[in-house]
Amino acid sequence: MRTRPSPSGGVGRTRERLRRATAERASQIVASAALPTPTHDQIAIRAYEIFLGRGAADGDDIQDWLSAEQELLIQMMAFAEKADATSDADQPSRS
Repeated sequence: MRTRPSPSGGVGRTRERLRRATAERASQIVASAALPTPTHDQIAIRAYEIFLGRGAADGDDIQDWLSAEQELLIQMMAFAEKADATSDADQPSRS
């Protein structure tokens, strides 16, 4: 014989957990979309500059790419933070 779950039992808790998980994931997606990211071409150019700076020696192409990507991300995030701070300073206070 099967028993039915009570209407106020596990179904409500499961629904609430799903709602919270969905809201959390949605906020993560929105936050990640707001982060600046370098383009493939920007990374390639910087990786090539690093390669030339090392004397054009073969063998470290992946490390050059990762270093270029990291440098560009740091620069873009610093620029975005500076622009955000500037726009916050430009807005009138609500006193």
